[in-house]
Amino acid sequence: MSATAAVSTSQSVPRRTFVPQNLDVAQWEQIQPLADALMNRTIRSADELEKWLLDFSEFHSVIDEYGSRRYIDKSCHTEDPGIEKRFFHYVENIEPKFKPIADRLQRKFLESPYRAELEKRDKRYHILARHWQADVDIYRDQNVPLETESTRISGEVFNVSEISVDTRDILSPIRRETGCRHTLPAPADDAALNPMSTAKIRTLGWAPGGAPLFEETMQQLSAALPKSPRHRSTQV
Repeated sequence: MSATAAVSTSQSVPRRTFVPQNLDVAQWEQIQPLADALMNRTIRSADELEKWLLDFSEFHSVIDEYGSRRYIDKSCHTEDPGIEKRFFHYVENIEPKFKPIADRLQRKFLESPYRAELEKRDKRYHILARHWQADVDIYRDQNVPLETESTRISGEVFNVSEISVDTRDILSPIRRETGCRHTLPAPADDAALNPMSTAKIRTLGWAPGGAPLFEETMQQLSAALPKSPRHRSTQV
């Protein structure tokens, strides 16, 4: 006769006290009321400020965990369009709305008249305030779209290819600028050349200099080289 031991998993998922267990972070309309509740809550003592901090911490952790899980899923399942869609939904529709709210909530704590009393009780709150002060000092609303775009393209592959040159193309301006008399190699056969597409990175504003920039650069490099000595006759 075998005995089966029941293993409790109640400790694996911490019970929330502020954020509903069934909160769907992918739905902003479920997040906004929680943010409003924290922002509008009246705080009348250091104890109430501490409770407010615990609720904010729980709220922030739930949002961050969701975003981290979407990123991990996308990194582990690069060919799954559904997972990719959920990740980009968070990056483009949840995180940009949450960042300015998090900033305002951090400021609410920093500006609280009960903050000093809380810091006297526990030095960890002083360290927290120092970190949050640094956060609000550098935060700018106009940076959020830039950070969103950076996250959106993070991990993607972009082809960067401007022009195709062979040895003759490189040596030609050097020969011309230095007066070198060595014969140039024959042009390479470009029949099998298959240039990579750079359309993806061009949509981000990348604009290469092309052949004119190549020619200008080679002239500048060549100008730093010693000139080839002129041929002198050895006849007397």
